[in-house]
Amino acid sequence: MKLIKIQLHKFASICVFFYILFLGFVISMQCEIAPYSKKLPGIDESVFETMGYLMTKGYIPYRDSFDHKGPLLYIINWLGMQISYYRGIWIIELIVITSTFFILYKITRLVCGRLGGCFSMFVISSSLLFYLDGGNLVEEYAMPFIAVSVYFFLDYFLNQKISIYRLIICGFSFGAVLLLRANMISVWICFCIAVFIQLISNKQYKKIIEFILWFLSGMMLILLPVFIWLALNHAFKDFWNDYIIFNKMYVSNSVRATLLNKFNSFQYFLNNVLIIGSTVMTVYLCRLKRGYCDIAYLICLMVTLPLISMSGMSYAHYGMVLVPLMAYPIANFISSGKLYEKNAGISIVIIWLLINYTITPFGTAVSHLIENYINRNIDQRNGIYDIVELIENNTDEQDKITVWGNWNIIYLLSKRMPASKYSYQFPIAEVDESIYEEYFNDLELTPPTFVIVKPGRELGRMAEYLDTHREYSYFGKVNDADIYYRETVK
Repeated sequence: MKLIKIQLHKFASICVFFYILFLGFVISMQCEIAPYSKKLPGIDESVFETMGYLMTKGYIPYRDSFDHKGPLLYIINWLGMQISYYRGIWIIELIVITSTFFILYKITRLVCGRLGGCFSMFVISSSLLFYLDGGNLVEEYAMPFIAVSVYFFLDYFLNQKISIYRLIICGFSFGAVLLLRANMISVWICFCIAVFIQLISNKQYKKIIEFILWFLSGMMLILLPVFIWLALNHAFKDFWNDYIIFNKMYVSNSVRATLLNKFNSFQYFLNNVLIIGSTVMTVYLCRLKRGYCDIAYLICLMVTLPLISMSGMSYAHYGMVLVPLMAYPIANFISSGKLYEKNAGISIVIIWLLINYTITPFGTAVSHLIENYINRNIDQRNGIYDIVELIENNTDEQDKITVWGNWNIIYLLSKRMPASKYSYQFPIAEVDESIYEEYFNDLELTPPTFVIVKPGRELGRMAEYLDTHREYSYFGKVNDADIYYRETVK
């Protein structure tokens, strides 16, 4: 009998393993550069992949090409390029999303059984569809680091489990997120303070020093190699200016980051039934007075929302960092059947919400996956390929071009490098106008073979550059983009 139970347990574990793999595969296949996808990467994704491509050509982020995200993001995209040009990054996305789901499943198992954990994961994976936004985004790569730290913090508070390797991993994860984007660190802020308070109240002063040292050791394991790499390539100053100084300007920009925009952004991310439900459930857990854990969790939720809203922009993918924070309250809700099992009205509402917010979007995702596979041999190429073909037919790979606007997909598809450090100018030049001067100075030093004006983008200061450089002629419109070329290339 005991042997049968062991075999059943193993079988159930294998089923759960493949179930999580299935969820990770379905969600990752919604990424814009997934196999069989006919979509093109979005604006941000194209910038990040372009940076990865430039790194394969020997470029160093910040020093040779501008963007204002953390260096780990570009290293990840460089790794994707090593796997396969253009679509290689999807392999990393598959690993990231699936590993996040495995960790979140571990979180759910802290408070509920295997079946409840599986159901929780279905809800959580479906919620990611609201935020994925095409994939290859900074929040996506932060998720496993946030998830594993949440798991360690919860296991510490709920089960008093702690070890040196967990402290090191927690510090490493914190450092990794700092190297992605620094406004996603609410988990470590809130829970480290909670751990500190608990240790103080228990008079465990020696452990405070021990915890801090091992946490910092983990953090240095990732920060130091990246900082040394930047310093050896004379890029640390540029990194500081682009990642720290520019981002300070970005989040305080008088046009974008107004108080009203920040409030609207906060409201946008809060206006989600799963976020509201997670918050309400955490408040309920706090009322049970089980210790610092639930209070820290509630504060973490409340701190995360304003942090992701600080730029004043309501991009859906900013909310991706909320997904790892849903696992604990959702699993608690599912395991607390007494909250709803005796009330038919509440049960009906819950069923309706589940259909609308989980089953329907997940079903759509599966349908989208199947449709992409069926249509895999049908040519559904965007008109943008006409521009790419024009560039490829009239230039060599060593020739450089420039795109006026934010349209890095042109560089990516044509495999042509930008003539300026600033592969895009908007909206960054609206935050720091000196970027215009640097951009046009770069064009003076390296005249581009083609100037492509993104559809809808007015010439503005580019008109002055073209007027003073008579070697450029107007080719015409291609896919609504204005194309200019140097006479020597047509």
